[in-house]
Amino acid sequence: MKIINQLPRQAHFLLIPLSFFLITACPDPPETIDCGTHQVEVNGDCECEEGYHWDEDQSKCLMDTTSHNFTWEIDTLGSGLNGSFLLDVSGIDEDNVWAVGEIFTNKPDSTSGTENSSYNSAYWNGNDWKLEKIQVPPYYFYSKRTSIYTVALNDVWMGSTMPTHWNGVEWQGFNDWQNGWDFNGYIKAIWGNSSSNIYFIGKDGGIVHYDGNTFTKMESGTDIDLISISGTGPDNVWICGWDYEESVLLHFDGNDWSKLLIQNQYLIPESDNLTGPITSVYTDDPDSVWALTPFGIYRAHKNTDGKAILIRPPTPITDTWYGFPLHMGGKNHNDIFITGYYTTVWHYNGKSFHHYDELSGSGPILESAVIGNQVFLVGASYTTTHALVYRGTRFNP
Repeated sequence: MKIINQLPRQAHFLLIPLSFFLITACPDPPETIDCGTHQVEVNGDCECEEGYHWDEDQSKCLMDTTSHNFTWEIDTLGSGLNGSFLLDVSGIDEDNVWAVGEIFTNKPDSTSGTENSSYNSAYWNGNDWKLEKIQVPPYYFYSKRTSIYTVALNDVWMGSTMPTHWNGVEWQGFNDWQNGWDFNGYIKAIWGNSSSNIYFIGKDGGIVHYDGNTFTKMESGTDIDLISISGTGPDNVWICGWDYEESVLLHFDGNDWSKLLIQNQYLIPESDNLTGPITSVYTDDPDSVWALTPFGIYRAHKNTDGKAILIRPPTPITDTWYGFPLHMGGKNHNDIFITGYYTTVWHYNGKSFHHYDELSGSGPILESAVIGNQVFLVGASYTTTHALVYRGTRFNP
């Protein structure tokens, strides 16, 4: 007898959808999306990264821009008797801003018996400036303040020959911090992104790091005076230095400082190589930095090896800066202020430059701080010998 294994008719019927299910349960892997420049993949589509927007054809991403429109007010600090000046400015918000330098008034100083008083800082409360004389125990030594960085309302750092810290209750001076590795002068600039990550820079390639408890000297690999610092976090810090013969650009990746040395080439700007004295740096990008030179501003990658893109103002810098810009600062890549001698002020909005002719005069604008909807520019007047603050408020017509 021949036995045939035969499934019930309904079983054959069940095999069809089962096999169909097995086939459709393993689809082909999705195609890889290749997004363009300044684009990122979001849920299977390409979108512009932060700070960029689509063009009219939705084909490429363009850098966002900000308004050049500011109304300006000018504050003069000091009596003008002994040559007042401001060297740096920083703030938490538009109603809490510190400026530092040296300010003289013709009011008698009861503590010293002199005919005029001297102050080393000024505090803006949103309505007016209050002059302050920061002196710290135990010696209460008076000195001008050369740099400032504000982390929070109760966490403010000032630089002179030593760091001075406001903790919300009192000012504390770290007069024993040097231990043979001071800057042979004043702290030129301060930057940090938290209470436990603060950098101080200055003369002879000096870099000191504060971790919230201890000051530590860092080897910069150069003896060029360091003058400007900017960063986005503990693994992305940029510093520049200049000594009238050559410039240096330093980058910290969280472990080591790498050095890019640039020989000054005053008369031969190059559009794809970083040239000229670098007087200031600014970054809001973990992969790149802006470097200020008399030729314009260069944008360089952290692995640049000297390669950079030059962006020039429409008017030659030598016509307004007399060949020498001093500072660059902002709060984003499309909101950068550039200042120099003779109260020269430029604004770069990511697409175009604007020069504020109404601010041109006598004296340098040394530092800037973009805070909220305002910008604070500080310096001095050679004609009146007052310290100057230009307060700009942005408006959209």
